[in-house]
Amino acid sequence: MKLIKSIFYVLIISSLSACSMKSVKLAHANDPDLIKVCRHAFIDWRAASHMVDFYNFKCAQRAIEQGYLLGDSNLSSKDFSIPEAPSGKTWNEALALKELSADRITREKYGYILAVLEMKYRAKISKAKSELESGKITKEEFDNIKEEASEAFYGVPTT
Repeated sequence: MKLIKSIFYVLIISSLSACSMKSVKLAHANDPDLIKVCRHAFIDWRAASHMVDFYNFKCAQRAIEQGYLLGDSNLSSKDFSIPEAPSGKTWNEALALKELSADRITREKYGYILAVLEMKYRAKISKAKSELESGKITKEEFDNIKEEASEAFYGVPTT
């Protein structure tokens, strides 16, 4: 009976999550044999596919600046703009979810907003980790930066 319950819980949890992995190939303008692949994956039941599209779009933008050509018309035809947050606020996960739930933003825009938040969070943590490892900041300063980055992402204190 315990085994059946365990399997049941795993199935329920699995059905509530979603994973999306997509890739985009770009060929260099001067050398078509030179290929760049942008590939990302996310697990989020509301917006994984749109988050992956946004990450691949940003990756493709960087590759295009280096002379690569985007052949994926699906990616190039999408509007990846991020809407302004309401009332002069700053986007965070809680605000984006509130706006999605009220149908003031689409699931697609919600995914793009989460992708931007994730990128900013990772950049802050990566920089702080580098500074900690090089001795520029203390462990306490690192923990404070990590807490601030989490609050900026989630929109609520995380402790």
